[in-house]
Amino acid sequence: MAFIISKRNFLVHRDGAPNYRIPKDFIGEIPKDVYNSHLVQKNIKAGLILVPASKADKDIQDAEDHPGPTRDQAEAKKKNTVKK
Repeated sequence: MAFIISKRNFLVHRDGAPNYRIPKDFIGEIPKDVYNSHLVQKNIKAGLILVPASKADKDIQDAEDHPGPTRDQAEAKKKNTVKK
């Protein structure tokens, strides 16, 4: 199981199992196969699904306050970085 915070509704399609619904504002654990799905991983990178360091209230609040860079911000940073 993986602990997440979802900022939007998601419907994850799974092979050989029923679809898994993640509701908006969900805070809790999801099955490992759902966590490893392309949809969930893509939205973690985009900042729409947060993965706090632990289940502690402080870590959950920190994840919501500072979700990390979005994919667009990360790509912009890469473009501005000069390799020598």
